[in-house]
Amino acid sequence: MDETKISLLLVDDDPDLLSALDRTFRREGFRTIKAVSAEEATSILRHYKVDAILCDNQMVGTSGTSFLAQVKYDHPMISRFMLTGDISSTQSWLLLNDIGVDGMFEKPCEPSLIVDAIHQAMTVRDACMAQVIEQTLR
Repeated sequence: MDETKISLLLVDDDPDLLSALDRTFRREGFRTIKAVSAEEATSILRHYKVDAILCDNQMVGTSGTSFLAQVKYDHPMISRFMLTGDISSTQSWLLLNDIGVDGMFEKPCEPSLIVDAIHQAMTVRDACMAQVIEQTLR
């Protein structure tokens, strides 16, 4: 396994969309892991290193909002991105502040926008980690 690839957890209860996302992000050089529910994604996070999550908001069972809020608490270094059917709603914009979503995208979305946002988030994360390490070594 190539450790330099960004590991991306894709979470969506629509298996066709999940497969399409998987193909798209693998072509873009990501190492992808798929989950069809928030519950399955939570289990995956116990066993695998994940750099970023792209999650549908409206899923059967636990919503993407609830799942990403829990991820923020349990795994604060994982970048979180939301797919939603209605980005114009007030609730959607509150997500950015309340649960610290790094990006929100309305379906359908041009994959390159998500790819760019994930790369930017990884650059910021890596810079912050380097700064913490530097300060720790002083």
